[in-house]
Amino acid sequence: MDSKDIKDGEIVNDAVLLSVGDKDVDFSETMVYVMLYKSNYDNLLSDEIWGYNVEENRTFEQVSKECIINQIVMSKVIEYGAEKLGVIVEPDEKIEIEDKAIECYEDIFEELDGKYGITRKVVKDVLYDNFLAEKVYEVATNEVEVEVKKSDDIIFLVGN
Repeated sequence: MDSKDIKDGEIVNDAVLLSVGDKDVDFSETMVYVMLYKSNYDNLLSDEIWGYNVEENRTFEQVSKECIINQIVMSKVIEYGAEKLGVIVEPDEKIEIEDKAIECYEDIFEELDGKYGITRKVVKDVLYDNFLAEKVYEVATNEVEVEVKKSDDIIFLVGN
């Protein structure tokens, strides 16, 4: 980020926060991940959860930020894997993603009224990335047989 990415003390919506290879992740895309993550906990736990120490000198909020960054990076890396494996999103799957994006936007993001630059398109792009990641995982693990073995109260997962 540089000075053009901050205006009136705020990060501009298209400011690139991180890059994975040649794939940039801007502020609005990052905020979709943040708000999706936050929505998982808001209905279950109070706002006090974010300040809860999960480890010495590490709050739930800090750990959550690391999880979000890891999820974004993993998503972008998987895009490269999808290309290499020849995994594509089919037209009917694109329609399904679009429908889920509309529903997700209405449930979580519409009340933000464009805050953080979050639009239906940005939500759809994030859901597309997540769908592609799941599809790549299925393709990559389709031929792997997992066997569970137990020895002296230790469980091993052995892939073939």
